[in-house]
Amino acid sequence: MTDYSEAEMLAIEKVFPEARIYLCDFHCEQAWQRWTKNRNHGLNDDEASALLVALRSLAYDPPCRDEGQAPDKHFREAESKLQDVDVFRSNMQVRNWLNGKWLSIPEVLKYSFLNTSNGKKRTLSETFTIIVERFLEEQKRKFVVMDVSQLSSFRSSTAPYQSASTTGPRE
Repeated sequence: MTDYSEAEMLAIEKVFPEARIYLCDFHCEQAWQRWTKNRNHGLNDDEASALLVALRSLAYDPPCRDEGQAPDKHFREAESKLQDVDVFRSNMQVRNWLNGKWLSIPEVLKYSFLNTSNGKKRTLSETFTIIVERFLEEQKRKFVVMDVSQLSSFRSSTAPYQSASTTGPRE
């Protein structure tokens, strides 16, 4: 888990290429609030509020645990809603910031934000449940697929020896 440090994310990807990177929801929320409140970005209070609502929808409402709803689909829908917000369409600075920073990492965003849901803090138990249901189940599935493929190749490479060992010694 990182606070959107590009250096950290690159290092994690390099050292652990199969790892999934999660963003710290507290630090993302903090960054969003600071950016939207900064008057140099040309947002009034209503525009800042609308943008924050759209960003939170993108991050905190993924229906990953709902049957048949993939994070990809939710992310695309939430991204489209974000891009339909008036301030996104009318403010070039907002578009540049979102496209350059937040929307440029969809693989990270769509699986992040484990600790909150709709702005409410999750309990430690709920967080562990999500980790077990999302991360560990995915790792288990990958392991089983890899194990089965390895077993298949092992069987085919030892087939000549197995037939000789089952017939017994030659006379």
